[in-house]
Amino acid sequence: MANQSKVAPGYCVVQQPGTLDFQARQLFGNSRNEKSEYFMQLNKDTAWVKPGQILIVADPQNVNQSHQINDLAIAKKKVNNALATIDGGCGGIFKD
Repeated sequence: MANQSKVAPGYCVVQQPGTLDFQARQLFGNSRNEKSEYFMQLNKDTAWVKPGQILIVADPQNVNQSHQINDLAIAKKKVNNALATIDGGCGGIFKD
C-alpha cells in the first residue's frame, strides 16, 4: 500500500494575474509533476485569475479529502464570483 498523505487541503490567494498554468508554475516551479497536475485538475474551472481570487491546493496522495475539497470549491466560487466585477488591480488589497 502506498503512503497516504494526511496533509489537509487548503487554498492560496492569487498574487499576480495570469493563466492557471502560470499560477501552477509560481507554486510548483517549472516542473510538471503529480502535485501540479492535481492543482490544475482541481482548478480547471478557472482559466484566468486575478489578484485576490483563490485557488485550491491539495496533496493528491490524501485519499480522505473529498469533503474538504468540496467545501473549498464552494468557498472558492463565492470569493471568485464576488471579485468577478472588481477591477483586476483592486483585488490586490486581499493579497497582503
